Amino acid sequence: TIAVSINISIIQILENGFASRLLNMINDMHLNPENVEIELTESVFSIEREEINTVINELKAAGIKVLIDDFGTGYSSLSYLNDMSVNELKIDRSFIWDIEKNNKNKMISNTIILLAKQLGLKVTAEGVENLEQLTILKEMKCDIAQGYHFSKPVPKERIDEMIH
Repeated sequence: TIAVSINISIIQILENGFASRLLNMINDMHLNPENVEIELTESVFSIEREEINTVINELKAAGIKVLIDDFGTGYSSLSYLNDMSVNELKIDRSFIWDIEKNNKNKMISNTIILLAKQLGLKVTAEGVENLEQLTILKEMKCDIAQGYHFSKPVPKERIDEMIH
């Protein structure tokens, strides 16, 4: 199964009727909502938590997964992890790009992974560029890795041939 990830901005999520419009688009595209992920940056959680949580809960009730993108670089108050109903954290690439050489980034990444696991969240590492980084992340029990190690961006015409 292939997941479709959609980056959502603060402005979009706060628009009246956002959840129903998104669900209608997903339906029009004949996508299974369980294969759709929305990615929100930490800054989304710095404002209007109750309103945003209402939208998140509506989307999650339809089967959509909610991810915090670029974790560790934005608002960074851990209290929102307690308040918001998210499925996954995506560790920002700034902690991954030199994880094999920078012990501080290695410790931060490991701490984020441990925290997420304790909260029952999946973890994705962004910006994995080599096998050494991937090996370290596997040892840390990171769930998913993405980055140039696997593929550089490709035109939409090539996606079908890559997955079949």
